[in-house]
Amino acid sequence: MRADSVPFDIYTDFPGEGVIQGGAPGTGIADIFSTSAYQGNFGIYMTDLLQYNALDFDFKFNKDLSKLVAANYTIDFWMKADSPGSSVVLRFLDTKTTDAKDHPWRKDYTINTSVAAFDGNWHHVQIPLKNFRDPGSWDGSWFNPTNSFDWKAVDRFQIVSENMALTGKKFWFDNLRI
Repeated sequence: MRADSVPFDIYTDFPGEGVIQGGAPGTGIADIFSTSAYQGNFGIYMTDLLQYNALDFDFKFNKDLSKLVAANYTIDFWMKADSPGSSVVLRFLDTKTTDAKDHPWRKDYTINTSVAAFDGNWHHVQIPLKNFRDPGSWDGSWFNPTNSFDWKAVDRFQIVSENMALTGKKFWFDNLRI
């Protein structure tokens, strides 16, 4: 696999090139064709997700983001939310190999009012990839962090209702880019 060395789109009206909307939560709404967009025709709208549900963006071919992390690249996007006190998690998942000790390790960043005001207005957000943290892995059971996330083998990007159910809480995202 060749390392990515230029920015790319995860979502701008549609999933980016080589990105597949790989799954939606079992409950609630995760609409990638919401007409409430910051720019263009469509944006992402999420509400009423149960805790631990995720909207997946699967990289058709796993990504090697190691050079972008080393070069201080950011994930860049526009967002709005309406419920102070709520949060979602942005997550990268690496690949799970055949090694029994390997798991789909995570790099997470919590989006809450310390990142942007949840006032119903659009806000521009940039987060350095190196600021994502390793919380561990869920692989049938919980595995504590071991600093094993592999930026050279990233399988997917997710927006997750990790910390709470999003009952009655609304989030919008647009122009997700690295």
